[in-house]
Amino acid sequence: MFMQNVSKATERKAPQTNKVEKEIATTEIVEEEAAKEIMYSADLNNGDLPRDVLMTFLVQCSEAMSIDTNILQIVVKSRRLNKPLHVLGVEFQREHMAKRHGIEANFGCKLLGSIPVDYPDDNELIESAQNFVFSSIKFFLDAVDLRGKSFKGKFKTYGMMPLDTVHEFFEACNATMILPETKKALKEIFDETQKPPNQAVIEYQHSILQKLGYTIDFGVQCLNNLSRDYGPTDRSLPMRFQQFSLSAQLAVQESMMSDEEKKTFYENIPPLMKYTPHAYVLMERQKKMQEQYAQQQQQSSSQAQDIAKILSSSEGREKFQKLKTKMDKIRNEVLIDVKTWDIDRKKEFIGNFNDLDIIDTMTADSNIAARMYKMIDMSEKDLHSLMTFETLAKEDAETDGSLGLKAMYSQNGATDGSEDKGGVMNKLSGLLQTFGGGGGGGGPAPGMGHGHQHHGHQQHGSNCDSCCPPQKTVADVSSGISNKMER
Repeated sequence: MFMQNVSKATERKAPQTNKVEKEIATTEIVEEEAAKEIMYSADLNNGDLPRDVLMTFLVQCSEAMSIDTNILQIVVKSRRLNKPLHVLGVEFQREHMAKRHGIEANFGCKLLGSIPVDYPDDNELIESAQNFVFSSIKFFLDAVDLRGKSFKGKFKTYGMMPLDTVHEFFEACNATMILPETKKALKEIFDETQKPPNQAVIEYQHSILQKLGYTIDFGVQCLNNLSRDYGPTDRSLPMRFQQFSLSAQLAVQESMMSDEEKKTFYENIPPLMKYTPHAYVLMERQKKMQEQYAQQQQQSSSQAQDIAKILSSSEGREKFQKLKTKMDKIRNEVLIDVKTWDIDRKKEFIGNFNDLDIIDTMTADSNIAARMYKMIDMSEKDLHSLMTFETLAKEDAETDGSLGLKAMYSQNGATDGSEDKGGVMNKLSGLLQTFGGGGGGGGPAPGMGHGHQHHGHQQHGSNCDSCCPPQKTVADVSSGISNKMER
């Protein structure tokens, strides 16, 4: 039944191009009269919304969003009221909920989101809610298509892209990626070529720019200028772009999945997020980042307490000061010495250093206080070697990486709970800085001394294993900010 509804919605045709502009221009906005008073809210009916009322809304609103005159109405409102279509789509649903079914909108929307929790075994109601979500997406895309036909090839080639249009572009791209016909087309391309259908996704994005009234080249130019034009004023854009980029990557990745892989991927996604998997994946990643940040904060606090305990005694302070004086002397010697080395001498040192057990000795104990005591007891020769290696690693991170230490120095460490060399260097850097600025600098070096990393839109590829099956590697297919769409 659900797929039949999807099929009917997909096959619906909009009027011919030469009629659309006239139809939009001559159609009056119709404000629907309330057919019912508000009967259901957090304060009415004991805060209860009967299942049959909820079901009736889901079915009737889904049907209403498939009616051509309703699609035309939000297009007319968009043109006359200068509002984005995705916002008008939500307003349509909220008005339908209140005026046709007597449900206070905020109250009703909250209950809609909790259907899988409140009715976990009610497959009929959950399927109707899923159908409603898909119908909402289709309602928006049908309006984009209809309004797009009114431009008659008269595309914009100058000026700035309005912020509302930017959001419409991201929303339309995300919505297009979940359409059954889009998934089918991408799957066929992969099956035929055995290559990721990246170019096809980019072409979908290009077509949406045209539906929004822009030439492809000018639309791409506008997207590439988003940070300059709206970065300081719209804080939601980075999140919008992450969702947009991720939805494209997931669409390509899904086209390369087997049926079993697809089943495994979707069984972890909540029922009402089935048509917005990018939002779920991003939500899970943010949750994981927050957990890691909280853990790092806790570790930092614990380490600070350990250091404070050492410095609380006169003996500890004396040892700390002696080590700091020794390290300052060695640091100056290392900086002068390393400047005279050529690339071969540096590589020779790194090769010899890797054969030593200094790092293993330093990281055998995860407690920072224990590590500090090991440094206090370390021979001057080993301390010199350790600081030379750390200085070369910092230099490599800030240049071309020709020494092969760049990744080691900048990464956070292994994800399996162990410490790879990257994680070790991060910890040692923080420890060295405790004694007066690691690597000869006055502050933390790139990738070190911070408990977090700043994320660009390519931070996670579609082979990220936080939520997506990691076996498929997909090139970045996002368009707009920071990179050209044509890549």
